[in-house]
Amino acid sequence: MELEYSFRCSKSFLYKYLSNPGGLAEWYADDVQYRNNQYRFVWDDEEHVATLSESKLNQVVRFKWVEEEHAGEFLEFRLLEEDLTRETILRITDYCDEGDRKEAEMLWDIAIQRLREIIGA
Repeated sequence: MELEYSFRCSKSFLYKYLSNPGGLAEWYADDVQYRNNQYRFVWDDEEHVATLSESKLNQVVRFKWVEEEHAGEFLEFRLLEEDLTRETILRITDYCDEGDRKEAEMLWDIAIQRLREIIGA
């Protein structure tokens, strides 16, 4: 699924919260650790491991999940600029079962609201 959210801040400012463990732990997961070229995302004491498969400064961050049950799945944050308003658009690509889509969208909305509160945008 793809979701888009607009922000009134620069791509470089928002990129910090998408690309490093400390920034991600502030809004996306309970904790994020980086060790041995792997990112460990923790939610409710459950750990999920990903590798950074793509990163372009102020443009895109893609994490590929390493667990077998999520083979081929990734989480991508892509930053775009809206031409007319000059707002930064955060496009999120994530995976979920079709029956879980509404719940997944709600969880993303909550996470993005938390991110907005942190950065004030």
